[in-house]
Amino acid sequence: MYIRFIAHAGFALEEDGHQVLIDPWFTDSTVKTPIMQAVVGHNTIDFQVPKTTESIGAYHPDTILLSHFHAHHAVHDDLVTLATQSKRIALCFPDVGQDNTRVEQTFALWPHVETIPFQHNDVKTDGPFSVRGLLHTVPKHIAWYVESKTGSILHIADPHINRDSMSRQIGEEWKQFEGLQPDLLCINAGGNGLRREKDGPACPACGRRVVLGALMACAGGEIFYPETGEYHRYWGYVACRIHGLLYNGAIVRACPRSNA
Repeated sequence: MYIRFIAHAGFALEEDGHQVLIDPWFTDSTVKTPIMQAVVGHNTIDFQVPKTTESIGAYHPDTILLSHFHAHHAVHDDLVTLATQSKRIALCFPDVGQDNTRVEQTFALWPHVETIPFQHNDVKTDGPFSVRGLLHTVPKHIAWYVESKTGSILHIADPHINRDSMSRQIGEEWKQFEGLQPDLLCINAGGNGLRREKDGPACPACGRRVVLGALMACAGGEIFYPETGEYHRYWGYVACRIHGLLYNGAIVRACPRSNA
């Protein structure tokens, strides 16, 4: 399995000629065109920091997985562009009830795009990939577990550590992931900024305060941050605890690596 980071919560997975995109975000706001259109929900203004170096024209996905419909996880124009570039696409997303119809209507012009609302434990196979939707810690979101013979990835975008926003304890909703042990764990939380959190939680490994940021990924015994290796990311402290839940209590090195 070949995995490439795109931006924010976006990843591309490739194996045996099949391509899966998770939360692809290529086109952000500009001064000239600041509004990003959402498929479902509110339009927004959002900037990538730093901007992705990936070109949307290089991608021809067989499957697109959307964790939720915030615009920087499901950009309307990017999804339409990807639809025009591909021969067939399975567009998978969390079951959002009546809003499922809006998704179907958006892609009705492209009969080769199959829209598939997922609920907890729904499974789809695409070539070498098995895709499973898992109950998310936030309503109208879904976590993705993708595996093949060569590896696995667990993607949990914008989670809550606990339904009680004041608590730093892992909530019961996380227990479903216990012992899953993916090769790559991706937890996206906190937005795109790089402002320091003076009152944020301290990293248990080095004591430094975390920074509000975008994507945290854990692989190979370390936590790292693909957008930049310079700062701790928001909930880096929490990431260590979640890692322990998945990997039999192991606490990994929490300091980021440069050029990870």
